[in-house]
Amino acid sequence: MFRKISLVVCIFFAALTWPALHAYSNDELSDWDPAAWLARTSGEINFDNGEFSGTLNTIQPLFLSADGRHTGFVQGRINYDNGRQDWTANGGIGYRFLFPGDQWMLGANAWLDHTFEHDHWRLGIGGELFGPHLTARANYYQGLTGWQTVSATTTTRVEQKVVDGFDGSLEAPLPHLPWARLSLGGYYWDFESIDEEAGVRAQLQMNLTPSLTVRGGMDLSDDDERYFVQARLFLGQPAHVAFNALDDGISDVAFVPRPVISQRLAPVERTQTVVVEQRTISTTGISGGVRIGGSI
Repeated sequence: MFRKISLVVCIFFAALTWPALHAYSNDELSDWDPAAWLARTSGEINFDNGEFSGTLNTIQPLFLSADGRHTGFVQGRINYDNGRQDWTANGGIGYRFLFPGDQWMLGANAWLDHTFEHDHWRLGIGGELFGPHLTARANYYQGLTGWQTVSATTTTRVEQKVVDGFDGSLEAPLPHLPWARLSLGGYYWDFESIDEEAGVRAQLQMNLTPSLTVRGGMDLSDDDERYFVQARLFLGQPAHVAFNALDDGISDVAFVPRPVISQRLAPVERTQTVVVEQRTISTTGISGGVRIGGSI
């Protein structure tokens, strides 16, 4: 099953990127500045529902067409979650197409996510739409591993399983503050041992300097409230940070359009945490279903 899914994803992205391969330029690649590669790498400190985690994230081009229409990229992430005492690795590949007129850019991406402690695997597929002001995102998550025993005694055993789900959001700048963007959306997690969870998500992201981005937000559902804060420091000045508070301050114009092409190598935003559910099976039955995993 895993091999079939991987093959489908490879064929999907081969079909997407094939039209762009004719525009691939070795001369252009030779002009890429190594500093730009570092600028697209960031270290992150996260506080997700009261738990601390640290992250290293990078996004780098596979190809950039000379006319700016086609962008292929890979994105990698490694995270240590102090609350779960576990490492998570995320690897993604994506393609973005800039429409004639340079006002809209459409993207698609696929991911493989892995947690090391209990060997959980998850597949992700996402879509993006970038405009001068708005960004729309949608992501789907599919667990590749079923229930696994993580501990056992003579009378009980504890099992975990990756949870399937999806999320979506619409993001826009705040009036007169082009460096601050508000995102509103929703999410759904299809638990088995506990009630499924559907809720709304709100997030505020602020580019304080060309290299420092801070964001915070919340997930709200009928049964749960989760809060998260993240500080992201890039090792340079990435091109996708079109505005920042230090340089741009308060604008006289309510909504300043950004160059859409500047987002061609912006990091993909998705729920990178592999959400799992845990249950306890004993001689008296199944009990203790809980969610493990945050919102970032």
